[in-house]
Amino acid sequence: MLFGFISTRVKYGTMNKRYNCVSYALLVLLLAPVVLSLDELYPPMIIQGRVIIDGSPADTNTEVIAYFDDGKICGTSLIKEAGLIENLACAGTPARKNQAVYFRINRELADTLQNLSFQPGSSVTVDIYQGDKGSARSALELINSKSTASYSLFLLALLLGLVILTANLVIQWIKRH
Repeated sequence: MLFGFISTRVKYGTMNKRYNCVSYALLVLLLAPVVLSLDELYPPMIIQGRVIIDGSPADTNTEVIAYFDDGKICGTSLIKEAGLIENLACAGTPARKNQAVYFRINRELADTLQNLSFQPGSSVTVDIYQGDKGSARSALELINSKSTASYSLFLLALLLGLVILTANLVIQWIKRH
């Protein structure tokens, strides 16, 4: 309504230049918060990885907090599967690009095996731990070996199934001929 009044006065020439400047200043002041909030629409960095506490995978419902060096929190997430953090969205403004990202586990300081800096729109994998770095590395190696062993077991079972299927087909072919 105010802008309609102002534009009507400007259109018919009944408003002087001083009011015209005031109306534009008012328009800028009203739109400034909208423009400033667009920085918050910067795409977040998606963080996933493994979480180790004192040499063991973190329990479910463990809270992981990501934050910048000035203490501003950029994202939080709860662990849904023991030892794994998935889709922690770390949000920040363009001015935060390349700033270091740090972590807390259940509000206690945590460390990472890899340095991590804010890269908006990217997806990164990081290993987060509390306690001794050596025991964290050992736990991660054990987890890796277990997942490799279960993958190898899966391939072995698949190969065995193919051998049995092939033998069965050969026996049926021999019986027919």
